[in-house]
Amino acid sequence: MHALVKTIVYRGDTGFGMLVLPADCVADLQEVRRLLGLREIRLAMEFELAQLFPECELGAMPPLANFFDMPLLMDERLASADFMAFNAGTHRDVIHMSVADFHKLVNPLVASFALVEPVAIS
Repeated sequence: MHALVKTIVYRGDTGFGMLVLPADCVADLQEVRRLLGLREIRLAMEFELAQLFPECELGAMPPLANFFDMPLLMDERLASADFMAFNAGTHRDVIHMSVADFHKLVNPLVASFALVEPVAIS
């Protein structure tokens, strides 16, 4: 199984962190707040992303949080995938990696915080 993932950057009372979850899901930020024991949490703003990831296109940062000195929380839905694919700093370049190798490289915390995004019917 191959999972396309997305990276979300949050700002909590202890600083910035990353979430990685299936691309077709949304993050339950209140559950992330609870899991991490934070008092407050919000999505990082665009100007903050530009400052944190100057080498990356906006919204295309890879979920390699340890390289950015940030904690990473990975949704447990990804644990059953063999491989994952994520942006490599641009919206054109993608890294394909085994989930096992990702764990060895990043050592993420794993928990359930993703919700399936409702499909709009027109």
